[in-house]
Amino acid sequence: MKKALKVLLNIGLVLFFIIFFSIEARAEAVNIKAIINLPPAPTLIAPNEKTVTADLKPLIIGLTKDNSSVKFFIDDVFNGETGILKHESGTANFAYRPVLNLSRGWHKVQAIAIKDGAASLNSNILNFKIELPFPAPTLLKPVVNKNTSPNRPFVVGLAKNDSKIKIYIDKKYNGELIVNNHLSGTANFAYKPVVALVRGEHSVYTVAVDKRGKESILSNTVKFFTKNSAIAQSAEEERKEAVVKITESKKSVEIKSEPVVISKNSGAVLENAEVDPAAPVLKPISAEQKADLVKIDLEEKEQTIKQELKDKEKAALEKVKNLIGADAEEVKSDRGMINEGKQNQGRLKLDLILFILFLVGVVAWLLWVNRELVKERRAQTEAEEKAEADKNNQPSEGQNNKLF
Repeated sequence: MKKALKVLLNIGLVLFFIIFFSIEARAEAVNIKAIINLPPAPTLIAPNEKTVTADLKPLIIGLTKDNSSVKFFIDDVFNGETGILKHESGTANFAYRPVLNLSRGWHKVQAIAIKDGAASLNSNILNFKIELPFPAPTLLKPVVNKNTSPNRPFVVGLAKNDSKIKIYIDKKYNGELIVNNHLSGTANFAYKPVVALVRGEHSVYTVAVDKRGKESILSNTVKFFTKNSAIAQSAEEERKEAVVKITESKKSVEIKSEPVVISKNSGAVLENAEVDPAAPVLKPISAEQKADLVKIDLEEKEQTIKQELKDKEKAALEKVKNLIGADAEEVKSDRGMINEGKQNQGRLKLDLILFILFLVGVVAWLLWVNRELVKERRAQTEAEEKAEADKNNQPSEGQNNKLF
């Protein structure tokens, strides 16, 4: 009887162990199958301990399995999720910005992937630090001087030493420069736009970047207005210079406004009277007294007048030569002083007419250049608008949070 019970007990124990191990094996198989069907965990790349940033919403970059979404946990708190990420290679990339601003200091980020309702294991953990921002530049009013033009004004301002300044005009990147350091620690900078700006109102702001790559916040925004159409800078300067020279030329030939003494008998110019502000006003003299005075001082006055006329003629000719770029020869006349003066004035008028014709040609050339540049600028603007329209037709940011 005891033997029978012992046999039954052994048989029961064997059956128990068989059932127990079969259940465990089935559970292990289910777990292995579940683990195999899980999507792979995403891989986080940045930001990390070496990242230098002052951005309160730093860009989180990484890789994940194709046709999956990614959930992010910053400091062990759920922060947000991307849309479905796809790429033909089988591995999609993502770029995610936190929903809210993070505080200054150290943070950690971790992520999981979701595919077909299944969640992956936790990704790697990245630790990063948000630093204080680099000091932003201070912009001043744009400057126009002889080295620039109204359509390409100098963008000027102040920034900290060892700064790289990025310039944005009308909210578009225009260029950058490295400041020249100053002993005070604060440097000034001046930047000329790459191309002439179109007529109208514009705005400009800047961003400073230090040697480590840390950016500042946006500087103050300065608005300015361009009144003239965009033409070539060299043509604009040439036109200004020509206008200035014309003004000087007119002043240089106004030699007939000085008071003169005229002979009663011959009508010849006898004297250029130089007016001395401090000298007393002389009383009028009679014709006979004038004749006597002329006879006494004729030779002396004649030499003085000739020399003065020659000096004035030489000065006027030199200015006209500078205007037209020609080396005119001085021509001496053996005629009387009246004829000599008329010839000089006639020569000046002829030179001035030639210069005016030259100036008309220059203005016509400027108008032609202006028209061609306007056409070119219009084509460029249409191309930019087309590119902007194509860019706006791309998928939304939620589905384009990737690098590829």
